[in-house]
Amino acid sequence: MEIHAPHRPISSLKEGLVHLTLITLGVLIALSFEGIASWREHRALVREARANLASEIRDNINELSNRLKNIATERRNIDRAHEVVTTLMQHRQVEGGVWPWLRYGGSPRCEPCDCTSHRRVCPDGL
Repeated sequence: MEIHAPHRPISSLKEGLVHLTLITLGVLIALSFEGIASWREHRALVREARANLASEIRDNINELSNRLKNIATERRNIDRAHEVVTTLMQHRQVEGGVWPWLRYGGSPRCEPCDCTSHRRVCPDGL
């Protein structure tokens, strides 16, 4: 912000007060415009943040509903894993083998495939 000096020397108190008033008003007007611009920028940021939060909440609700639908499957998987671990700790043979449980009951996203890494993990080749 630039404030220019008067064009000629101030000769009276009245003239000095007029210049001081004009400078003060100019500064106040400039600061007001700057404040308005800053306020508008902040309002835009608030709008963007609200949109981002709404989107995030919507995505979280969808993910939560999907997880709630899979609770029964996950519970069965945990129960089967507990059964397998208990059986293995007792040094008994697991009925159906350990690997079929890992293949079919481990994760709803895990499907048998014909890839080298899967064959390396699954000794019976499925």
